[in-house]
Amino acid sequence: MHDDGSAGAVDVLLPAPASPGFLRDFLASQAVPGCDDLAGGAHRRPVVVDGAVRTVTVDWRGLTPAGLPVRVGPGAAETLEPVLERVRRWLGEGTESPAADRALAADPVLAADVRAWPLIRLPGAPDGFETAVLTVLGQQVSLAAARTFAGRLVRHHGTPVTGGATAFPTARRIAGTDPARLQRDVGVTTRRAATVHALAVAVRDGLV
Repeated sequence: MHDDGSAGAVDVLLPAPASPGFLRDFLASQAVPGCDDLAGGAHRRPVVVDGAVRTVTVDWRGLTPAGLPVRVGPGAAETLEPVLERVRRWLGEGTESPAADRALAADPVLAADVRAWPLIRLPGAPDGFETAVLTVLGQQVSLAAARTFAGRLVRHHGTPVTGGATAFPTARRIAGTDPARLQRDVGVTTRRAATVHALAVAVRDGLV
């Protein structure tokens, strides 16, 4: 890794996934409008650690067998390891299972997919609270609708960061918002807005 000298950004080379197309497309399918930026063949998004916001760029264009380039910045050196821990979880690093591939390759229906996407990872998320909220918003609706709801939540209650992106709202921010306003801003049902609010209160008060 090295500091590239650009406002304190740090470039890191993470292990290359065996099936990068699968991982890239999956993460893109979950992208939250306003938070995730997929322009130019890279995936950029803010990551919040202990109140500090760092913009992470996964550069799919620079992928080689040697590794996957990831840039963290600005001010990355202060929170680099906690941010990278979240990025590794988001990218599913270390979740590949040769044993699963061997077992699934023995199934005549799944064998072709195993050959096409060997050793696929199990992608995670950079933030557990964000994942929980997206799960609530995605219940009984299409993925496209869930992303629309999430984009509205980010637009109205997220934190703008340098570069034009917006960080996903914190549990504290949502917990301090009237559920009726959440319902209006996001366009979900009253009950779903109340569920998101209750979730935020629980996380603010210590739920991990």
